[in-house]
Amino acid sequence: MVQRRRRLLMVKQLQLIRPVNLIMVALTMCFMRYSIIIPFLEALSNMLEVDLHSQMSNFQFALLVLSVLLITAGGYVFNDVMDVNIDRINAPERPMVKLNLSVKKYTTVAYILFGAGTILGLVMAIQAGNMFLAMFHLVAVASLYVYSIAYKRSFLLGNLIITFLAALVPLIVGLFEVTQLQLSYVSELKRFEDFNFNFLAYWIIGFAVFAAILTLAREITKDAEDALGDKQFGAQTLPIKFGIPVTKGVITAVYVGFLAALWHVQYHYLPDQYTFIYCIVLSALTLGLIASTFMAKDAKGFHWASTFNKLVSFIGLCYALLVWYMIDSGQIFAQ
Repeated sequence: MVQRRRRLLMVKQLQLIRPVNLIMVALTMCFMRYSIIIPFLEALSNMLEVDLHSQMSNFQFALLVLSVLLITAGGYVFNDVMDVNIDRINAPERPMVKLNLSVKKYTTVAYILFGAGTILGLVMAIQAGNMFLAMFHLVAVASLYVYSIAYKRSFLLGNLIITFLAALVPLIVGLFEVTQLQLSYVSELKRFEDFNFNFLAYWIIGFAVFAAILTLAREITKDAEDALGDKQFGAQTLPIKFGIPVTKGVITAVYVGFLAALWHVQYHYLPDQYTFIYCIVLSALTLGLIASTFMAKDAKGFHWASTFNKLVSFIGLCYALLVWYMIDSGQIFAQ
């Protein structure tokens, strides 16, 4: 009985690091490597008769993913520590409040996670021979720290910090891969006029931009969900400064921007039938997001809209699997 209680307590404490969100982060990075970068390199190797391969081993990539997960987990723990008082109103079910966990202890846990992730990032940058790459881990830690300390409940700035960090998840895979590819194959590819690996960067930037747009909408939605408690603690978020109706309008504008960007890319760069169908599905889901936002009347309604946003984000991420299929079948090069 005692062991069972301990296990339950451990499971509840693990909620501090948001395991589902961490899985999404890991999947995002894996999709960029195994569904975009490696399939493209394999296909180009066959087309150009040049041996192109990833510049990171699977083990090195696993360390890169782990470094990002550690920093992300540290951000979640630190955020909950800083929010312990306001969560008594907004989210009393959170572990820090419900289990009455030690603020001092879990602040230390957050710092350890931040430190471990940063050190791993530094190791990866040294292995890549580019110390500049370590800067992105440092920027992520600094951003998460100032977000929780000062900017989370400010007008839009906190939302933009999280939006930037969401975009950084796929980008960091490209940064570690593309920069090394450009250096490693510079001599072999001189015989191919105007060839470089920028196309890989464009694909990854595309995923990063769409992740950022949906994240921005979700963060503003979460502000609407938490407006009651935030107001009591003097927050200056969009819903508090301008009200819920204006906030719903802004969220809708972000989703409309997402749809416009989606169809612009499809029409001008990816006119294949598979992408067209995928865009129709994503558009229908995005219209559902707009409807759920307008129908939200209270915190529970906005929570549902935020959760729905996560689902749409995941479905959008899965487009990487379709790209993998189109590369493998040769259709991506026929466009």
